[in-house]
Amino acid sequence: MKICPECKSNRLRYSKARTKFEMLWRNLSNRHIYRCQQCNWRGISARVKKSATNTSAVSKKTELILYGVAAVLVLLLIIYIMSTGDAPPPAT
Repeated sequence: MKICPECKSNRLRYSKARTKFEMLWRNLSNRHIYRCQQCNWRGISARVKKSATNTSAVSKKTELILYGVAAVLVLLLIIYIMSTGDAPPPAT
């Protein structure tokens, strides 16, 4: 049984995915989003759900790919922000 990291109760239940990222996370990894019915904490499970087949290696690869894509997007955003900064006016 899962334990809430905030209040230590055992009243964790699956939470519905709210955003597109959470839906993608739910579909590509084997971790779930939980909500505590006692303190209303909401977050991703700390432990990987056990499965009958060996899908943990595939899920870890998928998780690493998602982190890599997120890192590349952040870098592209930083480069875009830096390139659109205040440029000096052209010389006449």
